[in-house]
Amino acid sequence: MANDTKKIGTALIHAFNEDHSLGGWAALLAPGYAADYPGAPRLDAEKARAYNQVMMSAFPDARFHVRNTLVDGHLVCAEWTVTGTHTGPLLAPDGQTITATGKRMTESGVFVAEVRNERIVREAAYWNLFSLLAQLGILPGA
Repeated sequence: MANDTKKIGTALIHAFNEDHSLGGWAALLAPGYAADYPGAPRLDAEKARAYNQVMMSAFPDARFHVRNTLVDGHLVCAEWTVTGTHTGPLLAPDGQTITATGKRMTESGVFVAEVRNERIVREAAYWNLFSLLAQLGILPGA
């Protein structure tokens, strides 16, 4: 079971790196999937896809690099760093659109996914939205 759970966690990162259309990501989701992302309340699969598509469109060259992976039963946790260039519009938490800044960003985070029957039923991603906005020059501090 642990190998299957880790395989799904690895496939999740691979889907983000290789398939910016998010088709590979969507194929990993179970019916009733739910996600928690920074700046967003509990999301269903459709809203999570829209959230991720905004990020992929804003940073089309984004690449995730996994530093550590931990599997415990049905849970997989991955510590990652993502790098990318802000070349597309980004929707801010207040609903405003941030035009492309051309700035590079590096952000670290963690995701935790609950896997059942080789599908992700719940995903939570933790990363610092304020750090990202500071790197883009939107907030002071970078």
